[in-house]
Amino acid sequence: MKIESIKDYINILSEEELKALANKIYKITEFVEKDYPNHKNWFFNIQLKETLDTNTRNILFVRDKDKIIGVANLLSNDEEKKISTLYVIDEYRNKGIGTQLIEESMKWLKTRYPIISMTKDRYELYKPIIDKYNWKLTRILNGFYKEGMDELFFNVPEDNNIYR
Repeated sequence: MKIESIKDYINILSEEELKALANKIYKITEFVEKDYPNHKNWFFNIQLKETLDTNTRNILFVRDKDKIIGVANLLSNDEEKKISTLYVIDEYRNKGIGTQLIEESMKWLKTRYPIISMTKDRYELYKPIIDKYNWKLTRILNGFYKEGMDELFFNVPEDNNIYR
């Protein structure tokens, strides 16, 4: 499967076509709104906008024909090198697509140890990836994104004050 970047389509697709592609990409992660309030607003007004307007964010995705099957939302600035969202739809898991997305994400972020977080209940799903790359659990913050929910943070540098 080929890893694509939405940035590659900025000057190729019309505004309407780019919006339609972004909507398809968003749709596979729409369910996370229950754990990450304001996910839709964040995706369209921060992640997508900054991906299209700056070099600090990127959206990588994989498709099977016209179906979006995997996504990685990335952030790279002076404070963070982060995989903000990583997801492969169920029927395409265990086929190496997540690994491909991570490898391309790490190339774009220029680090083998990106910051990545997840709710505690998603840990088992991501454990094989965490173990494969030897990512270290560096912080557990309760209520960081949603009240009463533990968020597990990996690879947060000691001097990082964002995730406190």
